[in-house]
Amino acid sequence: MHDLLPYIHTQFILAGTGGGFLHALHERKLDPREVVRYIVAGALLSNFIVPLVLIFVPSIPEQAGGGVGFVLGYGVFRFCRFADRYLDKELKPLEGPEHE
Repeated sequence: MHDLLPYIHTQFILAGTGGGFLHALHERKLDPREVVRYIVAGALLSNFIVPLVLIFVPSIPEQAGGGVGFVLGYGVFRFCRFADRYLDKELKPLEGPEHE
């Protein structure tokens, strides 16, 4: 359990959750389950992506990590919709072998 604690960043999780929640307020026709999924996705995305952004972009101060997490949480809707559209076009359904 103590090995997982360095990977949990509560500031980034809360910022991503807040961004996902704010964007859920702006969307009109969302299923409540979809809202929960997007908020959880925003929290998880912020928890794991913000530390990488702070490492690879050294010009961003560490105090701005919450803002980066909020932006990621707010944009997770658009990212998921883009991924759905892109993957629907690029990936074909898997076809099994043909039997006679």
